[in-house]
Amino acid sequence: MKKLKSINNLDFSYNVENIKVQEKTPLIIFDYGVSEDSITKLHCHNTFEIGICRKGNGIFIIGNKIYSYKQGDVVVISKDIYHRAHANNANDDLWTFCYLLLEDWIPIDENYSFDLVLNKFENYEISIFIKLLFQEILKSKQEYDNNIISSLLYTTYLYLKKKNDYENISNNHVNLILDLRIKKAIELMANMESLSISQIANECCLSESYFRQLFNKQIGISPKEYQTKLKIKKAMSLLLYSNDKILKIALDSGFDSLSNFNRSFKKIVGKSPYLWKKEQLQNI
Repeated sequence: MKKLKSINNLDFSYNVENIKVQEKTPLIIFDYGVSEDSITKLHCHNTFEIGICRKGNGIFIIGNKIYSYKQGDVVVISKDIYHRAHANNANDDLWTFCYLLLEDWIPIDENYSFDLVLNKFENYEISIFIKLLFQEILKSKQEYDNNIISSLLYTTYLYLKKKNDYENISNNHVNLILDLRIKKAIELMANMESLSISQIANECCLSESYFRQLFNKQIGISPKEYQTKLKIKKAMSLLLYSNDKILKIALDSGFDSLSNFNRSFKKIVGKSPYLWKKEQLQNI
């Protein structure tokens, strides 16, 4: 096995000052409670990221995708992809994250990039190998068996590649560098601020027409579609994991009326919020 490189000078947006990086084993693993504060900054770093949600629920923005997450879900994010998590309740939210330089552990294909939040039941093989990986890292008390970790990582990686191939996912994120104005627009939307597309364009110092064109080119959908999708994803998470009335959830998710929320929800999800929640709870 090749000699592993040290990564003492990692550049993270997260606070990792108290995380000790091992010279012979380039990884960092730690527990982290996701904040429910407004999302003020999407971030990326130069490492591969794997996480397991130990408890809680919320939304995870990764690249141009918006996921809802819950206990047991896993997240896999390649380096240089902008992302940020937002908890519905910070007092009841906990993740275990692992950062590592994947290329120092296993042979990787540069054509593959991952930006996924995976349900443990729908992606059983991937979830179980990530769980085994974390168990191996945590039980070894920093005296890692590098061969076992490499084997678990490689198996997980092969399953992720298989998933990408099966779903024919486009892998253009690896070299994605967001225009700073579009990044600011996403931050404004992620904060759930009640801003019109015209106001967001103005905040980004762009004409509305050019803003729409640039946003669509970089993100792949219109700013209005992205904004609505973000609101609906937050609403779906609140519908499942809070006891609030649907009207309150609609307003908390950024909609100006219940009728507008119901109409948008049915258009995107295919059924009313009430019926969707009822069906989901029956399957839990």
